[in-house]
Amino acid sequence: MDRILCPQLNQFRTELSLNPVHHVYSRWSFSPQKIIGLFPEWFAHPAVDWPAQTQLTGFIHDDANDHQPLPEKLSHFLQANEPPLVLTYGTATTQAKQFFKIFIEAARKLKLPVLILTQHPQQLPPLQAEREIQVDYIPLPKIFPLAAALIHHGGIGTLSQALAAGLPQLIVPLAYDQFDNAFRLSQIVAGLSLTTKNYSINQAVNKIEELLRSDEIKSNCLRYAQRIDVSQAGQLTCQLIEAMHLSMS
Repeated sequence: MDRILCPQLNQFRTELSLNPVHHVYSRWSFSPQKIIGLFPEWFAHPAVDWPAQTQLTGFIHDDANDHQPLPEKLSHFLQANEPPLVLTYGTATTQAKQFFKIFIEAARKLKLPVLILTQHPQQLPPLQAEREIQVDYIPLPKIFPLAAALIHHGGIGTLSQALAAGLPQLIVPLAYDQFDNAFRLSQIVAGLSLTTKNYSINQAVNKIEELLRSDEIKSNCLRYAQRIDVSQAGQLTCQLIEAMHLSMS
């Protein structure tokens, strides 16, 4: 993780005349002064063994690209089809070949259109041009309101943006916090998870059908979407950081 996190973090610390840090994820990030959880309490209630200095603010989003227009090819695809299933397994993931193969085939069995978000199209089987489309990148808030459901790896950013859009989701976790995110989403009945390691096309079909049929999940998704205020959460997060800076200066 240091190879990913340290260059930008330590460059910023240098601008502030601070020494570089290492072991960012395993040691440095657990601050004795303040830990901010960027998720609401209704998603993950504080546990008794959490550090006492933990404070939750809520989901926040980086919306710098939200005003980017949809590619013309994608706009035509959406106009020509009913709301699609959206498949993504994370921006950097190159281990999604089996995931895409199974869920594209499941969508075909269900006669559903599919929008695939990946920057690694070599992981995909041959696509059926009229009903399946691959896009390298599109801001999630642009596409989620136009989708029928989301199937993904369970990254907290993707999960929270789907919740904010009121979009039912199926999580197929791969690593890190994704299993915990899948569990918590199921606990609030805002989606489903498929955690079996060697899942089949039939299992994928059954999960998609269950997700699309569930009035409880659809109702809860809309209810939670109304509770998410990313602007307020972002403002509170900044206030906590600024207050900590003032207390130490």
